[in-house]
Amino acid sequence: MSTALYFPNIKKPDFPLEESYVDSVIRTAFENGIQQSRTKFTRRPKQWPSIHWERMTDSDHTSLMDFFNGVTDGGSLAFNWTHPYTGNVKEVTFQAPPKEKLTQPNCWEVEISIREV
Repeated sequence: MSTALYFPNIKKPDFPLEESYVDSVIRTAFENGIQQSRTKFTRRPKQWPSIHWERMTDSDHTSLMDFFNGVTDGGSLAFNWTHPYTGNVKEVTFQAPPKEKLTQPNCWEVEISIREV
């Protein structure tokens, strides 16, 4: 049995914190203008397509990148993430590698995208 992975304890992200549901509907348009739709799946997972930090320290940046590259094996493994404002825990995966930009010494601008599994 594998051990649960947990997102690192770093500074809370900046606002706005964008979140939405994954589109779970298949839509088919017909030539006569009618559209037919049905659900792809019954569960409606949430996604956070843009979680960002405008002023992340070197220490937090190192923690996040070590977590992404090492602990989650480049984003391939699911982990537990605690919503920074509601406190709800969700099992999620990275949707893409973190976007990172060094804006000045000891100050990183970072953005991640995660999705509920």
